[in-house]
Amino acid sequence: MSLYDSNIPFMRCWIKALSAILAKANAEGDFSKLIEARLVPDMLPLQFQVAYTAGLVSGLNAHILGAEPKSLALQDLKTYEDCEKAIAKALESLDSIDKAKFDACANETNVYYIGPNSKCTTTGAQFITSYLMPNLSFHVVTAYNILRKEDINLGKKDFIMPFGLFTDVKIEPIEAST
Repeated sequence: MSLYDSNIPFMRCWIKALSAILAKANAEGDFSKLIEARLVPDMLPLQFQVAYTAGLVSGLNAHILGAEPKSLALQDLKTYEDCEKAIAKALESLDSIDKAKFDACANETNVYYIGPNSKCTTTGAQFITSYLMPNLSFHVVTAYNILRKEDINLGKKDFIMPFGLFTDVKIEPIEAST
């Protein structure tokens, strides 16, 4: 399986999961307060979790080409609509990735920017699997946990629905054995 096929569909699912939990939060809570919510005082707020996730994915094309991606300004995400625009931009960015270029970067060594003051030199595959995907997972799960802490009625099914299990697979009950 190619680097593209083993990662891009899952990135799309993570972004859609973030969109789904934010939609539920917007329907149930005061989003203007939720956007500033944190798990604990020394952790960054929901606003950062969404901005970082969207920015990480939106910058992927730049990473593949070895350029420094433009960061998504955190102050731009003050409303639910701002968050959804950032998520839509991230999904558009995923759709624009050239599969051949993405797969070609798998074994190429390149410079990857991993923060405002850091960069590393590694292969595309190593960058995607050891940095990008764990960060994507961490920040989406952190957003989910912040919303749960704020009493948004989210469950596991809300989170995993975008991954397709309940839409592509028929789930049947198992009969108890005697």
